[in-house]
Amino acid sequence: MKASKIILGTVQFGLDYGINNSSGKPTEERAHAILKEAFDRGIKTLDTAAAYGNSEELIGNYHRKSTEKYSVITKFHIHKGVEVSEIIDVALEKLGVNSIDTLFFHSFQDYLSNPEIIQELIKEVDKERIHRLGVSVYTNNEIRSLLSVPEIDVIQAPFNLLDNHSKRAEVFQNAKSKGKKILTRSVFLQGLFFKPLDSLPKKLRPLKSALEHIHQTAQKTGISMATLAMNYALSKEYIDGVLVGVDSVGQLKENVKTIEEVIPDQIFQQIDTITVENPYLLNPVNWNS
Repeated sequence: MKASKIILGTVQFGLDYGINNSSGKPTEERAHAILKEAFDRGIKTLDTAAAYGNSEELIGNYHRKSTEKYSVITKFHIHKGVEVSEIIDVALEKLGVNSIDTLFFHSFQDYLSNPEIIQELIKEVDKERIHRLGVSVYTNNEIRSLLSVPEIDVIQAPFNLLDNHSKRAEVFQNAKSKGKKILTRSVFLQGLFFKPLDSLPKKLRPLKSALEHIHQTAQKTGISMATLAMNYALSKEYIDGVLVGVDSVGQLKENVKTIEEVIPDQIFQQIDTITVENPYLLNPVNWNS
């Protein structure tokens, strides 16, 4: 079932997030309604982070009120003077769970700068307070540097209609051959795919040609942008989980409905060939620089 491959992203629960988000972060009541609906529709894994505002607390409050327990992926930054065991203690308490499915270094730089804590993290794995260790990355070179690191089980990287097969397939397949689990994020590129092309910020106009290709494909085939984006990522066998964030129960229902559609492979093959001349613009961090 495709829904089991979806990971519900929760950055929207704690922060105003996304280039096309006009509603802001949901109330706790709305966030809990989203969590209930997602679980009922077969989505059993959440992605959050200590840096996502009060997202971890909202999840924990839901777990304390509900008999339904999600598997939780969370990310952390290293803070000077804070022990690894303390980081885990705080995360478990906030999230209302007994163990963390995957604990990620929030960035590749965090991983590079703190090699000494790997063994401390392994101790937490041995205690079964963490099941897997991962690193959240952006570039293919970052992924390649992790392929020979046995302690890192999971890699999370962007993947979408522009940051696509032509850019990622080879390195993802290499990672899979090394036994790594591949999770992807940014399936809608922070909502950029839904933004009218005539309202693109000046910084993003170099992406217009590639975006036009995608819009034309959607229009010619009668497939909605959400359906195209969701199913493209879910169609790739080398991807184990696709992270999707939503702002409301209605948006969640729409996203889940999209994965019920069957799309011909040749449409995905057309998307596979799209290349972007300014790949640095595929990283939203660079949009305001």
